[in-house]
Amino acid sequence: MEVKKKLLVQPSAEAEVAGNTTVPSDMGEHRKAFALMGLSFGELVEGDPTRIHCELPNGWTKEPIGPFVYLMDQNGRKRGMIFRKYAGTTIHQMLAMKRLSLLVGHNNNGLAYAHVRDGDTVIHSVGVPIPGPHHNALQAKESAERQALQWLQDTFPEWEDPTAYWDQEDLMK
Repeated sequence: MEVKKKLLVQPSAEAEVAGNTTVPSDMGEHRKAFALMGLSFGELVEGDPTRIHCELPNGWTKEPIGPFVYLMDQNGRKRGMIFRKYAGTTIHQMLAMKRLSLLVGHNNNGLAYAHVRDGDTVIHSVGVPIPGPHHNALQAKESAERQALQWLQDTFPEWEDPTAYWDQEDLMK
């Protein structure tokens, strides 16, 4: 049985950023969120059904950052990500991004962590010691993640909605 890998690869920065008039047509459930954010969608690009004409909200741009192209809002915040995925064929996709995210990991000092981030800024952290001489990090990371998710759900109940909380300037005030 052949296993096909799904890889996220960099879109052609030249093709994505040269003009702000088209975006990938494959957005799945994210299309509704993009429309609520103010993106206006037109017709499919003639001869290329993987692209759709799009007008970005005032002040929004497409910016290549690292391996992806991001939709940046008027305040320079990442609101969407454009990438290519390989799953037998190349598929261009665009995903809406949530304002809040969760980063889970562990360090070499025997501590598992979960950081709640507003963009690139950590606004809440949970640390859980990794017990025992065998350093079973998985259980500690799962515990840190559960605690951070509970804080997120208690503090920002709509945190998983990509249209929520963007109008608030500072979430922690």
